[in-house]
Amino acid sequence: MAMVELTPQRTDTFLDFQDSPLNFKVDVEYNGSLPTALLNPYSWTKVKVLFTGDSPVGTGFSYATNNLAKQNKKWLMDHPNFLSSPVCIGGASYSGLTLPILVQDISYGILAKMDITIVLKYPCNFDTTKNTKMVQEIKKGFILGNPMTILGLETNLQIPYVHGMALISDELYETTGDVCSRYLDEHHQEFPDSEPPPTPDCRIYSYLLSWYWINNDDVQKAFYIRKGSIGQWKRCNFSLPYTRDIESSFQYHVNLSARGYRSLVYSGDHDMIVTFLATQAWIRALNYSLVDDWRPWMLHGQVAGSVLMIHTF
Repeated sequence: MAMVELTPQRTDTFLDFQDSPLNFKVDVEYNGSLPTALLNPYSWTKVKVLFTGDSPVGTGFSYATNNLAKQNKKWLMDHPNFLSSPVCIGGASYSGLTLPILVQDISYGILAKMDITIVLKYPCNFDTTKNTKMVQEIKKGFILGNPMTILGLETNLQIPYVHGMALISDELYETTGDVCSRYLDEHHQEFPDSEPPPTPDCRIYSYLLSWYWINNDDVQKAFYIRKGSIGQWKRCNFSLPYTRDIESSFQYHVNLSARGYRSLVYSGDHDMIVTFLATQAWIRALNYSLVDDWRPWMLHGQVAGSVLMIHTF
């Protein structure tokens, strides 16, 4: 397993805002017309084909009636030219709870010798300037970004994170830290989710543009979206009829690593919901041996973050 902590960067990409092929032109205020889409120079599609699954159903334009692993298999059956390609499974944020389960389901299919074998491949474009031989030997795995993993842990470390980022004083943290954590945990559903629309100088302005763009009839037609599959798309739809019956995916990490699956976990340092403190804590709780201690992660001769690597089996 490798963990990378990244400094914040602007990504403004289509729908998931991290690895998709499109950006939006964000330097002008929305005037009622279709927002201008631009090519994302950092898109992962330069080196791979993206297959995006909506989980849970309703977060995108899903209408499948079977589980995501079976859906992936059906897609490969319909597109046999991709059968020989290695697969890297990745997700971020809330997917930290659901994606390890998907990976385990797929791995069971591999062990059961399904008629279609999905080869899980570890991300091949990770920094290889150190421990080159070990990185080249990595055959299979998955990638997670700022992954929600243990709900109680993430909640409990939000206030320490805020304090560590110097957003509250030492005195306030010492007197109210525990109370604030418990209150957020018990009353998070009571906070309104309606906010005034962001302006072009706001970092999340592209989120607003994405809402106008993907809910446009012509755009949906171009993407072959089944009309009426859902109502209006929302980036974060908290009104889904969804039962959260998984509070931790930690044991899935234990299971997968014990069977030889590698993982790359990266965290931005400006996420207050899934803090890097929580990610570090559950990775340390795996209690695996350290291969490469904290060191700078270099990109184009500059420090872009920090990285550590541990043995996961």
